[in-house]
This record gives sequence, structure tokens and C-alpha cells, in this order.
Amino acid sequence: MVPNEASHQLVGRQSEVELLRALVREVSSGRGRCVLVEGEPGIGKSTVMSAGMAEAASLGCLLVWGSADELSQRLPLRVMCGCLDIDRWSVDPYRGEIAAMLLGERPAGLLGSGDPVHAATEMVVALVERWCAGSPMVLVVDDLQWADEASLLAWRQLAEMTEQMPLLLVGAYRPVPKRAPVVDLGEAVRSHKGVIVALEPLANSDVHEMVADLVGRSPGPALRRMAGRAAGNPMYLRELVDVLLREEAVVVQAGEADLATAAPSLPASLSAAVSRRLGFLSRDVTQILQATALLGVECPVAHVAAVLGQTEPDLAPQFDEAVAARVVTRAGDRLRFRHPLIRLALYEAMPTALRAGLHRHAAQALAEAGAPLADVAEQLTATPAAMDGWVLDWLAGHASALVNRAPQIAVELLQRAVALAPPNGPWWDTLSATPAVVPWWDTLSATLAVVLFRLGRTAEAETSARAVLYRTADRGRKAHMRWILAYSLLRSGRAAEAAAELRQALDDPELPETWHARLLALAAMMQAGTAGDVDAAEAAARRALAIGEAAGDRFAIGCALQALSVVSGVRRDEPARLACIDRALEVLDDDAEYTDLRLLHLANRLYSLTVLDRFAEAEVTLATVRTLAERMGDARLASLHHPAATHYFLVGRWDDALVELDAIAQVPEDQAYTGMVHGLAALVAIRRDDRATAERHLTAAADQPANTPTSRANSMPLLTARSVSAERAGRTADALAVLVVLLDPGYAHTERHLLLPDLVRLAVALDDVDTARAAAETCAADAARVPTPGRQAAADRCRGMLSGDPGPVLDAAGHYRRVGRRPELGQALEDAAVLLARRGDIEAARAAFGEALEVYDTLGVARDIRRAAARLRPYGIMRGSRAARPRGRHGWDALTPTERLVADLVADGRSNPDIAAHLLLSRRTVQAHVSHILDKLEVHSRIEIARTAASHRAEDIAVGAPVTLRPLR
Repeated sequence: MVPNEASHQLVGRQSEVELLRALVREVSSGRGRCVLVEGEPGIGKSTVMSAGMAEAASLGCLLVWGSADELSQRLPLRVMCGCLDIDRWSVDPYRGEIAAMLLGERPAGLLGSGDPVHAATEMVVALVERWCAGSPMVLVVDDLQWADEASLLAWRQLAEMTEQMPLLLVGAYRPVPKRAPVVDLGEAVRSHKGVIVALEPLANSDVHEMVADLVGRSPGPALRRMAGRAAGNPMYLRELVDVLLREEAVVVQAGEADLATAAPSLPASLSAAVSRRLGFLSRDVTQILQATALLGVECPVAHVAAVLGQTEPDLAPQFDEAVAARVVTRAGDRLRFRHPLIRLALYEAMPTALRAGLHRHAAQALAEAGAPLADVAEQLTATPAAMDGWVLDWLAGHASALVNRAPQIAVELLQRAVALAPPNGPWWDTLSATPAVVPWWDTLSATLAVVLFRLGRTAEAETSARAVLYRTADRGRKAHMRWILAYSLLRSGRAAEAAAELRQALDDPELPETWHARLLALAAMMQAGTAGDVDAAEAAARRALAIGEAAGDRFAIGCALQALSVVSGVRRDEPARLACIDRALEVLDDDAEYTDLRLLHLANRLYSLTVLDRFAEAEVTLATVRTLAERMGDARLASLHHPAATHYFLVGRWDDALVELDAIAQVPEDQAYTGMVHGLAALVAIRRDDRATAERHLTAAADQPANTPTSRANSMPLLTARSVSAERAGRTADALAVLVVLLDPGYAHTERHLLLPDLVRLAVALDDVDTARAAAETCAADAARVPTPGRQAAADRCRGMLSGDPGPVLDAAGHYRRVGRRPELGQALEDAAVLLARRGDIEAARAAFGEALEVYDTLGVARDIRRAAARLRPYGIMRGSRAARPRGRHGWDALTPTERLVADLVADGRSNPDIAAHLLLSRRTVQAHVSHILDKLEVHSRIEIARTAASHRAEDIAVGAPVTLRPLR
């Protein structure tokens, strides 16, 4: 909400106000910026911002305003939700969906990877992006030092985007208390061309002018000396003058206002001055305001009435008195303290023990009045000692829903409740004598284990699950805890312990059939993926499938099919793997309860489709899984950058691949892919003659091991980059030596067929026939064992280069052309051209060479063109004037094909989320593309992008050039 008390007293702040007004004018014309206003309490931050934003609405900007208080830190997204009017009653379906997600109105999955707060944060950022596509926007958040971390994350993300959308993002904060996330905001603002406004104390001349404005006369010597005690703080100065005026201590003499001879003693600090103001209020008003202070800087009037046990009409006179005394303001059904310091003075005036009791009372009163769960929980966390019967009953009934809205508060309250009566603890025997105690302890302890598991706090989840297993008699709950325990052990790399727990669970004769199927499927997945007994894993998975089907449990069926897909994957039977995945997806349908399992199947489907060279389907699946993961806040969202980058690399969309690789580098969960990330980035850089970038990535991955199946699988791009780097430097033997390791049986389960043709080519060039033959035979054996089209094409290339027959190599090129593997198409055509030329078929060689150059040209790989030209030159085949046309660094021609599509969609008025949905990209990927477009076009706003795109579209139409058709999704 925008402060409705914008003071006219802006003495000494004209330059700061004018700066903000100028930024408002800038954003109204389409250029966004981010601003932080810092200063001590009472220095005038809110007043300056109010004055600076005053023209926003009249200039066509959407103005939204929010603020935080001490209670805000514990409720995720509380500040942003208040700022953007997001609640369960929102008429906007998108805002309603965000509120529903935070209110827990969706079932929680069993794989423990969803984070509703993360998902809601992403949706909040997307909401602002969409609004900015409709009109310029000014978003202000006051008192950021109290904001919750999710709101701070959203603010930071928006700050990083202000350069590419019409958003003026403004935040105000006190430098004390210092919080690391708030300090980070300053770095974000500075790095994105933002502005930091530091409000300093007023100069003496400004202080005197302000006093004159407050008292209506120029201040005399004594009054000026008194004003100096305010240390240039405008609020302190107003409070001091207010005390003097209320106590009639100011007199007018000779046209000046000065202190009376018997002036009262003055408060020594701002807090004391505020307390002095409150002393003028009646006792009834003070009591009401103290109750209001429990609820924060701002709250609904109905909540105050509920806490006091009265009706709103009964309290109206006292509220009117508080408003008249300028302690609070009222807008509709909400009260707001005029300044956080006023609320703090009231709050701290209450004895600690009294405050704790009032918070406990407020929690129950709000719950009985139907207040949101988070508001009730907020009161409970403010009183650590409160954990009585009512609290335990309320928590047992609402913990699951509270988890989505405020997971950290839920964990804190659950841990506090569980600690009240730990099994074998000093209170257990006494409490367990009461029949109601054991059920609530079971319920709360099990809920705590589920929450911790869901949040990825694996060690704590393991401990909680073991505690419940030790005490509970409920068979279903015990089985659920076994699931959490086994999965937690597996996550922490203790597969043998996980297997032992599963065996113990499966040996239980009273294990419910549903959980029997689920746990058996989990055991089968582990057995196939870690123990290596594939036949036994398949048998267990099929038993689990039969039990799940008999019980009608779709989750058990999905888990069993996941286990069978793992078995097929180990056997490298991709068609069978894909069949299991598709069947599972059909069974699970789009039920939100199974979203986590659907995500797992979709990610595996993406991999299978890529292996099978079904790239169009793979791209649709990638978009589906990414959209679903973004909406659910799933932890696997980070790792999707890896398959996305690989997919884009294989089809020749290298600039899109680089965007995905940049995203991986920012995500800690993806550090397991370090070799792949740096390898792909280095490979693109080498082939584009960007030596410095290539060297940087190769150095970063210099010590990457390849001693496990995963590390070997991820090492393929790095090996290629190292080999190409050596070959480019003229060290052909070293280039060969890098790839010879692929003949080791340890690489049998990798995608080594992608590199083996290069190994054959290098070996043939060095007359190393034995190595060339070994590589060709290895590739043929891999293709026979795992008969995918891609492996067969690689085997054809190897066979043709070894025998000197261009036919198989051209067959491979035909496959690459059909499926869209552009980089391999260029290489196969180059090799075929050389073989054709050796046979004397110069015309066919020239045609293959020409097509190879066209492919290389689209990839921007000057190095490949030079190499191909050098290989064909001895046969009299010249490239003429053809060369790679590397894009310049700036201008329309510097844009990649994807960037041009994005620019056209920006010109159509689309927001980043809408462009992402249209092009099957992630929102963050589109954000990166827009940032690159701004840099290359050397412009500062989406409006300027739109103008440039429109002018080039008009030029294309004028000259009859083909207009690029955007894909319809």
C-alpha cells in the first residue's frame, strides 16, 4: 500500500526527490532502473519515496507499494504478496494460484523435491514481468531490512531484470541491523546500473527551516539549540517540536518562536520522543494500540477486534483518537502505524512475560476468527513457551497446510512440539498415560519427518523418521517412515544401509499392500542402479507392478514402472525404457499428487528421446518438464539445464546451449556436471576461434576426474574439446591420444559413439591403422549392442573412413540431415567430400564440401571451414570467397536466430514468460536472450528493441526478403 501520509516537509531533500522523479519519467518512457534508499530510522526514506513517486500514476505507470516489519522475516513472500495484492480472494486467477500454492492447497508428493516457496517466488517474478509488458511499473518496498528471504530473493531477481523491462524497482532499508541478503541487494543494484541514495542528516540551515515550518515562526536561539539535539533527524525533530507544542513550551517574542523560560525536560532519543507522544493517549487507546502492536506495523481492523474480544464498532472511537493523534493511519479495513518506531515503542513497553501471554492469546483468537494459518503461526513463534493442549491440537490439524505457506515456521513449531515429549524423555511416561498424547506426538513427529524430507534436509529427516519408527504403532505411518528413511539414506550415498532398511520393511508381514508395492519398487530401482543385479531388479519391479495394480495405487504403479525403466536403461534398451516411461505417464496423468514422480519420468523421457534422435519430441518434453518444475518449485529444475544444453548443442543451436550452460554455473546442485559444462563451452569456443574463452574453460576443468560411470558419461564434451584444442594447435598425435581412452571398457556405457568417428579420422590421418580399426570395431559393437539410429550412423562413419568408402559416410550424413544433428552433419559431409575426392568423383566431392560449408557457416565455426578447405585443397577443390561469416559484436546482424525470434516477440508486446511458453524455453533463458539483445543492439529498453525489430521487418518486406516464420506452439 502507498503511504497515505506523504509529508509536505521535504526540507533538504529536493535533490533526492528530483532524482526519483526523473527515474519515474524514465520508466514511463520504457527504461527501467533499480534504486535503494538507505538511512537511519526517521531520516525520511518513506517521505522522500512518496514525493518521488507522486507523478507515477499520472504518467501512466502502475504503482504498487509494500513494506516489511519485524514479523515479516518468518513468512515467505509475505512482503511481496502484500505489495502485489496476492491472496486467496484475488480475482486474478494467476495471483489466486500463487496464494493457493502458499496456502498449501495442493497435495505433497512422496519424493520430497518440491518447494512451494521457490515456485511461488518464480511466479511472483513472472507476474511482475507480465504486468510490465502491459504498462510501465513502479514497485516500492519499504523497510527491506525486515523482509523475508523469499521476498528479498524476488526483489533481487527483479533488480537483475530492470535493464530489460519498464520497471522502476525501489527499496528502502536501514543499515542496521545488517543482514547479508540485504547487503547483497546493494551489489545487485550496483552491478545492474542502479542507484543507491544515502539519506544523510539534515544540515543546520535545513533543520532551522523545518522548525520554522513546524512552529510557524523563525526559531529563536534556544529553540535552535534544542533543534540541534535532533542530530538532523527529521522525525526526531518533529517529535521534539510536537512535545514542546503539546506542553505549550514555545512562545513568540519579537517575531521569533523560542522556548519558554520554564520549558520541560526533553526526550534524549528518538525512541524516548516517540514514547513521550504515546503518553498523551488515553489508557483505553494505549491498550488497544498495544494489542495492535502484537500484530505488526499493519494489520486488519478485524484482527485487532478479535484479539480484544470486541466488535469493530465498539472500538471505533478509540481508533479515531489514535488516528487523530497521528499514531496510526487507517485505510479501509486496515490499520497502519505511522512509523515502525511507534509500533516498536508500544511493543517494547510491555513486559516480556506479558507479551508472550498476549501472543499466545492472539494466536487462538485469530484462529477462532478464521484468520490465515500463517498469521496464527506468526503469533505462536513469537512466544517460545506456548506449547499447550490447544496449540498442539491446532498444529496437528494444520501443520501440513502450514508447510507450504511457511515451511521454516512449520519446522520450528513441529520441532518445539516434538521436543516437548521425546520418546524415553523425562515427560514421556507421564504424558503417554494420557491417551490423546501419543496420537498427536505420532502425527506431529511424522509430519516433521515429511517436511524435513520435502525440504531436502536429509540428515534431519532421517533422524525424525527413525524416532517415529521407534514409537509408532500405526502400520501405514511406519511404512511411510521406512520410505523416507530409505530414500534419505540413498540421497546421502549410503546405498547399503538403504537396502537393509528396505529388506527389513519388506519382511514385515503386516506391511500394507500399497506400501509393499512402493517399497518393493524403490528396492528394485536401487538394485538396478547400484547393486548391478539387473535380472533380480526386474523381477522385483514386476512383482511391485502386480501388487500396485491389484491395489489400484497409481503411485506404486508409477514407481514400479520407474524401476523397470531403470532396468531397461542399464541394458541400454531405449525403446523398452521409453515404453515404460510413457505407460507410467499415462497412469499418473496430470494428478498434482504425483507431480514429483511425473517430473522424474519426464526427465528420463527427455534423455531417451535424445538418445533415439527424436529431437522434436525431446524439445516438447523439455518444455513440459521445465514448465512443470518451475510451477512446482522442483529441485530438479536446476539439473534440466544440463539436458537442455546437450540437446541444443546436438541440433546446432549453440547460442541457446551457451545460455543454458551459463545457468548451470550459477546452480550449486549442478556442480556434478562441471566437466560437461566446461567441455561444451570450451568446444564451442574452440570451434569459433575464441581461444581465450576456450582456455578458461579447459583450465577450469583441468582436474576433473573420470573414474566413475557418471563422471565418465559427463566427460564426453571435455574429451572432445581437449582433442580439438590439440589438433588446432597442430598436435595431431596428442589429439589422438586424448580420445584413445574411449576404447577402455569403462566407457562402454557412455555415449562414446559421438567421439569415435573423430578417433578414426585422426588415426587414419596418422596412419595408425590398428587404432583406427579398434575404434571402428568398438563403434560397431556398441551399435550392435544398443541399436539406436545415432550409434548406427556413427558406426557407418567409422567403417567408411576406415575402408575409404564414402557410401556409408554419406548414409550417416543422410541420417543426421533427417533428424537435425547439424554439427555431425557438417563433419560427416566434410569426411565424405575427402573420400569422394580421393576416388576422383570431384563433382560429388564439391557438392558435399559446399553443403558442409553451409552447415559450418550457420554454426559460425571458422576453424572447421579452414580445416575442411585444407583437406580438400590438394584435390583442386577450393572454397572460393566462402568463409564463415562470424557475427559482429553489435547491431542486428550480431543477433543469433533465436535472439531475432525473441526480439520479434518483444516487438509484439510479449512478456518474457509468454515468449518462453511460445518458444518452449525457460523464462530465465528468455531473460538471458533479452539481456544479450540489449547489449548487441546497444539499446536500453524493450521499446527500443521493438523499434529496431520493426524497422528490420519493414526492410525485409520492402526488399522482398523472406520473413522468418516463428514456430507456433
